[in-house]
This record gives sequence, structure tokens and C-alpha cells, in this order.
Amino acid sequence: MVLVPVKEYERLRRLCAYFRMVALSRELTALGLTVSELQESSRRELEERAWS
Repeated sequence: MVLVPVKEYERLRRLCAYFRMVALSRELTALGLTVSELQESSRRELEERAWS
């Protein structure tokens, strides 16, 4: 186990989150999806669950 200062830990967490978002963006682009399409699909799915 390695101990790091709190500020360094927070910076590393933000950096990891950024890299995850970049990876997700690339995956969505490769699939030909846009954020708008994903958001609309998610909204429809949630609305369908609410009525089930």
C-alpha cells in the first residue's frame, strides 16, 4: 500500500474520471451514437419502467 497526500489523491481521482470519460466518448463515437441519442433512449427507457 502506498500513502499519498490528499490533494494528490484527489488529482489522481479526477484524472482517472477524465480518462474514463474519454474512453466512453471514443466508444460512443465508434458505435455512431451521440449524447442526444443516448439521452433520449435512456429517458424513454425510464418512462417505460415508470408505467410498468
